[in-house]
Amino acid sequence: MTGDSAERPRILHVTLGPVQGFVAEARRTRDLWAGSFLLSWLAGQAMNAVMANGGTIVLPAVASDPLLAAIRQPPGGFGPAVGSLPNRFKARVPAGFDPGVCRAAIDEAWRRLAEAVWHRVVAPVAGNGRDTALIWQRQIEGFWDVAWVVGDDPGHGSDRAWLDRRKNWRSHRPPVEGGDHCTLMGDWQELSGYVRARERTAQDAFWVALRERVSEETGNPLDLDARERLCAIALVKRLILTVAAEAIGWIPSWDQAQPVSWPSTPRLAARAWLDLAWRRAPTEAERFVALADKAGRGSMEPPLGPENKLSRVGGHILHRSGIENARPEELGEADRRSLLGAYDALTEAVGRSPSPFYALLLMDGDRVGKLLGDYDERAIAAALAAFAGGVEATVRGAGGYTVYAGGDDLLALLPIERALSVATDLSRAYATAFEEQRITGATASAALVLAHLHVPLRQVLRHAHEQLEEVAKDGNGRDSLAVCVLSQSGVLRQWVSAWSPDEARRPPPELMDAGASVLGEPVSGRFFYKVRTTWGDLLALRHAGEAEGFTVDEARRILVAEYLAGETDAAAKATAETLIEDILTLARRWPGTGKETTEPAALNFDGPLLARFLGQERVPR
Repeated sequence: MTGDSAERPRILHVTLGPVQGFVAEARRTRDLWAGSFLLSWLAGQAMNAVMANGGTIVLPAVASDPLLAAIRQPPGGFGPAVGSLPNRFKARVPAGFDPGVCRAAIDEAWRRLAEAVWHRVVAPVAGNGRDTALIWQRQIEGFWDVAWVVGDDPGHGSDRAWLDRRKNWRSHRPPVEGGDHCTLMGDWQELSGYVRARERTAQDAFWVALRERVSEETGNPLDLDARERLCAIALVKRLILTVAAEAIGWIPSWDQAQPVSWPSTPRLAARAWLDLAWRRAPTEAERFVALADKAGRGSMEPPLGPENKLSRVGGHILHRSGIENARPEELGEADRRSLLGAYDALTEAVGRSPSPFYALLLMDGDRVGKLLGDYDERAIAAALAAFAGGVEATVRGAGGYTVYAGGDDLLALLPIERALSVATDLSRAYATAFEEQRITGATASAALVLAHLHVPLRQVLRHAHEQLEEVAKDGNGRDSLAVCVLSQSGVLRQWVSAWSPDEARRPPPELMDAGASVLGEPVSGRFFYKVRTTWGDLLALRHAGEAEGFTVDEARRILVAEYLAGETDAAAKATAETLIEDILTLARRWPGTGKETTEPAALNFDGPLLARFLGQERVPR
């Protein structure tokens, strides 16, 4: 290396993992948030180490990032709660920079957090276990996989492939785990050290003692469920808020006034119903609240405001099935039969019960690597930062919660009432952020899973990733939204469309959002069943120059005739034609900008049926 090259700044790429598995191994919404926040916070530790040693972060743009600002100067009181830093970054560093400082910063921060949990919660009961201290140390020290590549700037962008090539060199070896494994993170041993098949009594005694200790520290006896036996990593995730002030330097908060609290999935599904019920049936709501308060736990979830007492009720008893199936510790002092009676009286007065479905939104930028090759990376970084900076306000405005928003991807939980509008608004915001940097062709794809509250959270997240990668991106050519309804029996409905295809008279996702109220009642399920059984696969659209299949006009006339079923009134016909036009738009295939299609496509009625489902499940404002 020449003297000149030794003085030039160099390029550093750093990545931290595991990512998807660590975040997805969640039983509760708070686990999901904690995994994302921890990854982002630890990545910020590495970025801070780079900056403290004379480097500059290139990607992402961090000048205005609230999480990195808090890491660099901890606020001491309340601070940011949204993970806004991606797990990989690019920096320019001075010659002679040691990338090991990134690893050291991550290890030191993680160890500080883990030690706080150990001393506050685990150490007092560790004597009840077998080698609990050794298990803890092994797992904490062997978990994170930090990789980096540093070199001279090639000047033509080829450094973007450095990390991908580095990942092919497997240097991280997690420790070998024996014994019984964690009920949340199945690759790791649970902390008691006992084998349940032959030492059940000792194992149970350890976890009873640990649960009591957790309850003393957090004030919530349900922070560690009676069915959970966790490893060190899962326990740190679960208890991050308990030790945040001392170990992180601030208490994560949504409003800078109260510690962050997450709604359960039953509470999230009932969000809109809580408002409706309190307005429509205040007397019955008061009676239900009086009984439900004896069950406790409601104070652990975010309130909707002091005037809505119904929002004090824990999500687990906002649904009839939750009351029926609640375990004694979940009911507390509440009487199940009395609670069911009050609940039935309330739902009857309101006119409906809450929907059991909520929404998980996963969004990711399309072909960001290509954009980095075509445009200045500083402009790309500025666009991504502008987009991420506006996500929280959009999600919160719809009654939702941002799990993560950094770089080109985001994860959020939402009530189903406004989930589609949030998805479309964010897709536009993404494109706008790039257009303001004079970058054209930037698109994002998204998956929206309308999940039943009884589906395990990790399963919901797995389906979201499948919908995003396999359906919206690979299957439909990107620049697309994939929506599915997920019940305990699997996917009930699945639909995908480009955000705004040129040929559609109205963007299909917008039409589905607006059409939910139209298709929820006027169009019966029998209509779709009749069309399917009568026409089946014959109802395929013919492309220009082809002899088989129907034209769009022919398909429209067939559906109008089926809908009218002999009705000849002119007004009814006009209504039917408008309705069928919407149904056709939702039933047609609308590929994204990156997919060329030449094959005829059968109409897929999952689209209009999904709109009908939304119309039936949504709670009116």
